[in-house]
Amino acid sequence: MLGFSVNSGLFESDSSIVANVQFQLQNGEYDRRFVHYMRYTCNSPDRCTDVANLKRVLDSLTLTENFEKEFAPLLVDVPTFNNISASECFQYMNSTNKPCAAPLDVDRCQRCLIAIDYPILTSNEICATCPGFTGDKNAIRREIVFNLNNRSQEFERVQLWCQMEGGCNSIENINKIRQASTIQFDFNKFFGSSSSDTNSLSMLLGFIIAFIQIKFH
Repeated sequence: MLGFSVNSGLFESDSSIVANVQFQLQNGEYDRRFVHYMRYTCNSPDRCTDVANLKRVLDSLTLTENFEKEFAPLLVDVPTFNNISASECFQYMNSTNKPCAAPLDVDRCQRCLIAIDYPILTSNEICATCPGFTGDKNAIRREIVFNLNNRSQEFERVQLWCQMEGGCNSIENINKIRQASTIQFDFNKFFGSSSSDTNSLSMLLGFIIAFIQIKFH
């Protein structure tokens, strides 16, 4: 699935790009969903509604992943996941994020979780646990925030929900997720590009309103 949204930034001081890649298994092994998503926020409403500017955003962004090949076995649904399975999840917390603010709950937990934040100016924050609220799908998600005002990457978060035994929510698997995906924004290309021709703008409009869902049966 391709997703795209635009925010005029009326309540935000900085212009930014939030981009993520996701992979999850739904209904077991037979329904796989990929999501590539981008949210563009700018603090100049006129620019946000300019189609040529939106095309420059898309042309400057790279989103790729190889999640199906690398991680489909890791995300397989395990109906027998129980409190013993939950106790085997990797445990490490130096984060105050919501899942880590709650104690380990092996009786209600349905899957292991790990989330690592990579702030630019502070040390990494790791939340690896088995909380009582993790949703109903095994999934991978990697997200990066780019600040257009100072032309820098501001923040990165990688998350993994899984049920395989042996501590599937490991830091090693998070590192593999980062290696198997690319989220990049070319600031030089964005700020140096000129407007494109009418045909390119029409293609962009079609992209904005189109959602393509890819399913493998």
